[in-house]
Amino acid sequence: MSYILSAVSDCGFRHSVNQDSVLVRKLQSAHDEMVFACICDGMGGLQNSGEISKAMVRGALSDFAHTPDGQRKMLLSILAEANRKVDEQFSGLGSIGTTFIAASVKDGMLDFISVGDSRIALVRGGAVIALNRAHNFAAELETAAARNDGNLTSAESDPRRAALTSYLGMRSLQKVDLPVEPIRLLHGDKIVLMTDGIFGTVDNETIARTLENGAADGAEQLEHAVLAEHKVNQDNLTAIILEM
Repeated sequence: MSYILSAVSDCGFRHSVNQDSVLVRKLQSAHDEMVFACICDGMGGLQNSGEISKAMVRGALSDFAHTPDGQRKMLLSILAEANRKVDEQFSGLGSIGTTFIAASVKDGMLDFISVGDSRIALVRGGAVIALNRAHNFAAELETAAARNDGNLTSAESDPRRAALTSYLGMRSLQKVDLPVEPIRLLHGDKIVLMTDGIFGTVDNETIARTLENGAADGAEQLEHAVLAEHKVNQDNLTAIILEM
């Protein structure tokens, strides 16, 4: 089984520096390819966040070749090592932070792990299905509203919505998201890893439309769609597209 891949990363209009970092690797075996993809989105406003995101991607690449067999063990091991390296290399540099999302596809099975608000989505039959949960204050406000512990209208306008509640750089990770078990992919499925510079600018309909002709040019077309919005405060945007 083989996979089609494309990726893009752009600083957008808001910044002159891109704090996003991206990694895509394939391993070929006798019967199948294994794909590993990772995105780290350095948190704007925090010192050294661009450096930490790049360091985490470099570390993931190094750790990828030495992790245990099995997708889940590999992803857990890479995240644990990334978190350890953050504490070791950046602890004396003030406030730092980066999101972390990594995915592995092998034998037609998708597994992933995420910290922060970068997103992994499945595009199937024209629908875009978010697979992971965002670790931000908005999620907590909306959960509280659903439990009648808060007001949904207030939650939607709260200025703290974008603040992350879990990220690499806070030493002890508060939340980690991963599926209960790997997800079986179907022929034609597309997996999208993306930062909030993508899904915070264009809607799911636009994402699905840019991928209608496949993943080969999908990342570039998605970038064009985001930049065509001419969002004044456009953040860094990064996406990895994988097609079965």
